[in-house]
Amino acid sequence: MTIKLVIIDPHKIWFKTPIDCIYNKVKPVGKYDWLIDSNFSSTEVFLFASYKLDSKLSLYEKLKEFIELKLWAYYSGILKKRFINKKEFEALNSSDIILIFSYGTFNYSNKNRKLMSDEKITELNNNSARIFVHLTHYAYGIRDLKIALSKLRDYEIVAEADIRDNNYFHANFQCLNNNKYRNLPFIPDKKFKKTKDWSLRKSIALATGTAAYIEEHSYTNYFKHNQLQSGRFEILNNKDSLSEYVDCKISIIDSDVRNRNDNRAIKKIQFALNLLLKKTTINNERSYYKRDVVDLLNDYKMVICPEENIGLPGIGFIEAMKCGCVLLTAFPKLYSIYGLLPGVHFIAFDGTIRGLIDVVKFYQSNDEELKIIEENAAIILNTFECNSVIEKFIA
Repeated sequence: MTIKLVIIDPHKIWFKTPIDCIYNKVKPVGKYDWLIDSNFSSTEVFLFASYKLDSKLSLYEKLKEFIELKLWAYYSGILKKRFINKKEFEALNSSDIILIFSYGTFNYSNKNRKLMSDEKITELNNNSARIFVHLTHYAYGIRDLKIALSKLRDYEIVAEADIRDNNYFHANFQCLNNNKYRNLPFIPDKKFKKTKDWSLRKSIALATGTAAYIEEHSYTNYFKHNQLQSGRFEILNNKDSLSEYVDCKISIIDSDVRNRNDNRAIKKIQFALNLLLKKTTINNERSYYKRDVVDLLNDYKMVICPEENIGLPGIGFIEAMKCGCVLLTAFPKLYSIYGLLPGVHFIAFDGTIRGLIDVVKFYQSNDEELKIIEENAAIILNTFECNSVIEKFIA
């Protein structure tokens, strides 16, 4: 039996090139695009725009939503047949799945963004399909997220790591400890692969990722700072003293881009039209992407991509490992659900700058051991194929 996996509002933030990214002239990483681009043996992926569930929207709001959706689909090359209408959405059965990405739907970093209405949530609750809520970026707008989840019927939580083990998550969402958890691993683009021989690589670690600030009272009150990935800031602040051991390519994300007003719909649509007419371009302002990232990763034997303090890794870790880098991490437990073990598939250290230096120095003198770890990791990573991942996800 073929299961329908319906992604709610894919055009908003997470897939392909959303209108917001076009407007801000920022190219997204596209870390979930594989869900739309892949052909699965037992699952059909469909897309649904939630504005069709809200009878209270004005004609202007409906028109804005419609234009934004169509522009996204046109620019992203999404075929019309991938979308289902309201009647088809209501006809989903108990074996089907509704996948909601909470960030941009139930919570967001910008308080001006309009989130999912109660009427839409009621329509979701009335649907027979299983509801999966992806909790990436759950620390932003956490109060709004808590309120929305309290209104939603039985649902399962989804993430790239088991966030139930994270102390901050546990402190805010004790009520979710009994919810079923499903891992949806990162699947890197096929371009990420080994292109350079081990002997030609630098025997130092590459530090990657973007460092972001978070202005959430719940977060800052708990951690006593506003750094979402404090490990990245620490490496960035010590990059000169680390230069013998770590090549730091971490950059600080432009908070102005993240917090621009989302309600300037006409300007956003004008930007999209200009893009389609080739009157403007999108780029990625993050220094990590200013050169071919595959070539960059293949220059190094080791990589460190410090995780978010809320218990989530970045996609950079698996992209680097696919390119033949050995991962260094202070949070080994996050990777157990990927089947990766410390000392076998990656290297764990104590999270301090001194500890990072010591572990790099050790493997600079023990290259054969480092190469064995890389080879072990490659065997595991080769099992991360789209069909096998989706089979486990929907089971």
